[in-house]
Amino acid sequence: MKILIVDDDQITRAMLRTILTSCADIEVEDALSGSAAWERFQQPQPPDLCILDNMMSDMNGLDLLQRIRSSPRLAHVPIIFCTSCSDKETIVSAARWRVTHYIVKPFSKETVLAKVHTIRAELLAKRTLEDETQVCARLEIAGGLYRKRLSQLLLSLNEGATQLWRELRVGLRAVAAVPLASLKRECADLGANSMLTQLAHAESTLEQCEFIHREEDWPPAPDHLEQLRQWVAALDKLRQESHRLIETAAAKGILPAKPPPSETGPAADAAGSPSTAAPAATPEQAESSPPAETDEASTAV
Repeated sequence: MKILIVDDDQITRAMLRTILTSCADIEVEDALSGSAAWERFQQPQPPDLCILDNMMSDMNGLDLLQRIRSSPRLAHVPIIFCTSCSDKETIVSAARWRVTHYIVKPFSKETVLAKVHTIRAELLAKRTLEDETQVCARLEIAGGLYRKRLSQLLLSLNEGATQLWRELRVGLRAVAAVPLASLKRECADLGANSMLTQLAHAESTLEQCEFIHREEDWPPAPDHLEQLRQWVAALDKLRQESHRLIETAAAKGILPAKPPPSETGPAADAAGSPSTAAPAATPEQAESSPPAETDEASTAV
């Protein structure tokens, strides 16, 4: 998560940076003025969150907030006002321009982190699964059909991850049975954006794993072990994102709290950690294990 701090006071910037960098996965940028911050917002990838002071010389916080909210490309960026202005006029003006949160200086670490964690959770939910109403309007489908397709997608992802874990050592046969391209298309249609990213990463990783395409080359040569590690890591991320997608859909009331049952068996192997999954717990174990004797995978998810 990238956070832009906009404040002309060096001490305030330093305090906020110290608070924010105490959290994992947070990158902090500084801007000493409103105009410098606006230049930063013109870059292709805007910050995920902006913590904004109001009283600055060249462009105050309200002016910058108005610019951001007036831009279709930037209007979605969460803005936390962090200012010493506690007067009603400033607070009402900030609310009019849809400020996300308002913190009055002096602030506490707990207050800042509480606001940031709330925003991060909301951003994660949006990235995990697009709003149902927006998807239905975009695809011109009813809510019932959307939920049916999403349920089937989760089932396919669950079965696909399970199959890949169980049959990792048989190489191309297992991979061919899991239609990554069609799963990516369905994720894009239904707004499962984070899962789409993980599927694309898995597909890219697979293309670089030469050994996985040659069943006769098992166990992989030592120079292919790093490729195997990367592939196992990609599968692990797929499992984690699948669980997050299910939890998000349940939290939004779109689907039941439990994932749909798999027709091909429970997804216990896909739900476990790499150290407990049946096919290849570690590259070292995989190297010493003979190929599993399995039938040709015939059922696509």
